[in-house]
Amino acid sequence: MDDGVQAMLDQLNAGFPRVESMTGAQARAAVAARRMPVTNSDDVASAADRSVPGPDGDIGLFHGFMTIQSFGPAASARRLVCADLRRLLRSSSGAST
Repeated sequence: MDDGVQAMLDQLNAGFPRVESMTGAQARAAVAARRMPVTNSDDVASAADRSVPGPDGDIGLFHGFMTIQSFGPAASARRLVCADLRRLLRSSSGAST
């Protein structure tokens, strides 16, 4: 694995409980607790809270799509993912956001 990718994964996993030691509900709650608030709602083309049936009840999902006027959907998705990763890395390293 690329050293940069491994470093990013190590930082994302730092302080996160081992998933194999949790129930499904506990794992979902742990992931939800790390979610960052949306601060760029003007860029969101559509958003919806949905759910899918799971073995122990419904599983909540958030589906959002950002749009950037001069770029296509793939570029929009890349921008969103990169911004989220930068925010996660800053928050896990203790840097101010």
